[in-house]
Amino acid sequence: MRLVRMGVALSATAIVTVALSTAPASGSPIPTPSQRATAVKRMLTEADVPSNLNVAPGWEYTVKADKSGLWQGLCDKNGVEISGPLTHLLYQVELGETASSLDPIAMEQKVWQYDSTLLARKDWTIIQRRAKQCTGRSVSGPSVQYLSNGITEQSVEGRQGIWIYVKAPAFGLNPDTEDGYYYALFLVGDTIQSVEYDFIDAKGLSQRKKSMVNQVAVDLAAKWLG
Repeated sequence: MRLVRMGVALSATAIVTVALSTAPASGSPIPTPSQRATAVKRMLTEADVPSNLNVAPGWEYTVKADKSGLWQGLCDKNGVEISGPLTHLLYQVELGETASSLDPIAMEQKVWQYDSTLLARKDWTIIQRRAKQCTGRSVSGPSVQYLSNGITEQSVEGRQGIWIYVKAPAFGLNPDTEDGYYYALFLVGDTIQSVEYDFIDAKGLSQRKKSMVNQVAVDLAAKWLG
């Protein structure tokens, strides 16, 4: 399968990228320009992030439609990726990832669009089960992480979400290594959505800031649902 990639630099810190399959999956059509524009209006912006989370400058919007499958990564457990099931359409906004520092404070929203609420609920059940594997000490090469997971206090449409906390106090100074981060995931209508917060690894993340990330995810779900 060949992917067509189109990037438009809006400024020094703003990028739009579209990665589209030339042969879309049956039942998962490539979103039109109008659909892509509508999606980004309902997604993460700097204004959605509390200032004391200190997210670095930079904004990037990516759309991926891939008939061979995309998946939500949950954690890495001893070199084995734990992830959600394959799906086909992703809208993604990243803040801070264009920063030049080695370990920037960043935030990312992913919206996994399904063809129906039923299909989203089916995959959500699988993600709930697999997320429980994100626990304990994990070693992959020079990287040592400490994994934990649980259920959020906050709810969307009457359902609690999932949180995953990956602590990597000894950051390996490798910009290609996935180190410490905190995820909040929710089932939102016919989508599954996640908000990831990448913090300074040596400092870890307080419970107060975890709750703030959870609330950002809930607020973004409300924005998406309109």
